[in-house]
Amino acid sequence: MKIKSCKLRAADEFRAKGDVRHYLNGIHINKDFVQATNGHVAIQMNSEVKTRLDVIVRFKGKIPKSAYTTKLEFSKGKNIAYHYDNMDELISVQIFSIEEGKFPDLKRVIPDEFKIENAHPTIAAEYMAVTHKAFGNQRARVAMKVVHCDSNEKAVVYEVKSPSLHECGKPLVVIMPMRDYE
Repeated sequence: MKIKSCKLRAADEFRAKGDVRHYLNGIHINKDFVQATNGHVAIQMNSEVKTRLDVIVRFKGKIPKSAYTTKLEFSKGKNIAYHYDNMDELISVQIFSIEEGKFPDLKRVIPDEFKIENAHPTIAAEYMAVTHKAFGNQRARVAMKVVHCDSNEKAVVYEVKSPSLHECGKPLVVIMPMRDYE
């Protein structure tokens, strides 16, 4: 399976770290999407992968910033990720594991049709910052456009916009609102 590394790097920022629900500690990949969530904030990107697999992968360490594509090889002994630069030269090899469990169905919080109602949910700044960490750099700003918000208590869906995203498509970020402290 070959996938754009920018999608894996971005999803890695949204996954849980050390959660007892092990399936949240990885990145969900199937023929339709690359997804990750920590239970409060989630990301969904088109996968552009031709596969019949539906897996949750967890990398041992960070995906190199210079990686352009990543080839995932699944085997019974060890699962290995080969990271290549934009000249298709191998730059890194990494081990990953497959997490057991059922990944949350993001279709339950990302509707087919978007609407914006007169709602004003309270969003935690730390969850907004995850998007900048995933896509931002010193040369490119990251903008988040609200595309779905129909209640103060339901998930808010954002489309991420940035000049640096041309390889990642149009990611959708879902943030669950928090209780208002008024």
